Amino acid sequence: MRSLDGRCALVTGASQGIGRAIAIALGRAGADVVAAARGASGDGHRALSSLEAEIRALGARAVGLKGDVSREGDVETIVDRALAEFGRIDVLVNNAAVYPDYHAPLADLPIASWDETLAVNLRGVFLCAKAVLPSMRAQKAGSIVNVSSIAAIRSSAGRIAYGVSKAGVERLTFGLAAEVEDVNVAVNALAPVGPTDTPSARAMFPREPRDRWVKPDDLAAVAVWLAQQTAATFTGKAVMVPASGTRTFFVYGQGDAERPWVRID
Repeated sequence: MRSLDGRCALVTGASQGIGRAIAIALGRAGADVVAAARGASGDGHRALSSLEAEIRALGARAVGLKGDVSREGDVETIVDRALAEFGRIDVLVNNAAVYPDYHAPLADLPIASWDETLAVNLRGVFLCAKAVLPSMRAQKAGSIVNVSSIAAIRSSAGRIAYGVSKAGVERLTFGLAAEVEDVNVAVNALAPVGPTDTPSARAMFPREPRDRWVKPDDLAAVAVWLAQQTAATFTGKAVMVPASGTRTFFVYGQGDAERPWVRID
């Protein structure tokens, strides 16, 4: 048996980049995958369709759904469709996020940019977790993986809204882990130490050398490991993934001393 045979995973922001890599890795591990994305028309629709085909070729079932995680109605529809299609949700990967193209000090930051960043990156995590928890509570098992960023602890000038949103994601992770430990639901955060080598990042930082960038597949491998965890084995932690070539990670969590660069196998 593959490690996630018989389980169903919902991945948001799955049409490209980190989300796509995680969705494929979960399918390769045996999970049925619900891949959700906001831009699921035009190129986005084609990306979701090709993702479905790739996961099915791995021997897992897959369905792609359009939805905006910042909208309560969209999230409820996605979760309802996932439960109708597969009967359960064992894994939630909250990956959908925006990295605004602005670079401005707080005094000059458009309010609309602040609102969109917090709505997608933080409200979206809240809405998705809230929507899947009733089914996870009922089956007394589940794993929630919230994709964070190094910006949660080391935000750069001009990117305050993004850093605030990811810091909020980690605080939500640690608090929720404590709330649902009694029903055997693990809640953890996953973050690249630096930029991740995706098309959007390459377009945003075209002059930066990419030899030390984190690869999406490196994040996906850790996401699969986290998907297998329970409240008894590993919960309430943030795992920071460095550039390719190492299998050691920085792990920290609520109420724990930091554990610099430990192995996760």
